Amino acid sequence: MQNTPKMTRKEHCNKCSCVTNHYVESSFRQTHYHPECDELYTDEVCYIVSCCGCKTTSFVCISTWSEEPSEPQHEIYPPRTLRKEPGWTSRLGSAHKKLLREVYIALGNDCLSLAAMGIRSIVDAYITEKVGDCGTFTKGMDALLANGHITQKMKEILEIVVDCGNAAIHRQFNPEPEAITLLLDTVELLLHQDIIGPKVNAIKAEIPPRPAKKKKA
Repeated sequence: MQNTPKMTRKEHCNKCSCVTNHYVESSFRQTHYHPECDELYTDEVCYIVSCCGCKTTSFVCISTWSEEPSEPQHEIYPPRTLRKEPGWTSRLGSAHKKLLREVYIALGNDCLSLAAMGIRSIVDAYITEKVGDCGTFTKGMDALLANGHITQKMKEILEIVVDCGNAAIHRQFNPEPEAITLLLDTVELLLHQDIIGPKVNAIKAEIPPRPAKKKKA
């Protein structure tokens, strides 16, 4: 007796970082009625799927509200990630590692304002680690610049990063995913330089010096 081929459907795979074909391993349907009116209900179709490429398993739920049948809600667990956390973050100090991890959790749950706030906190923690508590962000940034931890250009970029976080906290600003990606690029560059710096300096120590120029006779 031949096995019935598995159904497939297209879903986003976090491991492959793109939409791929997924095998439907199992599925079920359920209806949730409004407690006070049987004519109002939510219809759910749920799937357990596995990526045809990497075999990663996900749970998909498509729910349709009876009053809006043309606008089904699509949810997938684990949630779709905007970007993968870099492998080098495991070498960060505990404070920075924890904050960056929480930013990625916020991204995974589509909480972009929370992510912006977390990114701002990373900058604050970096200032405190490098130059101590300077009282204000402006004084902290000036101290980073004066002590050679950042360049003038990086200072200007970080000021935008912090302003975005402040706007998320105080002005109900909800940044777009592209903006969060740029903010993350900035703080990850800031943190990564501390990891690669000592290694680059070690390479520098191994480079043979230039031969001395011969004096003209």
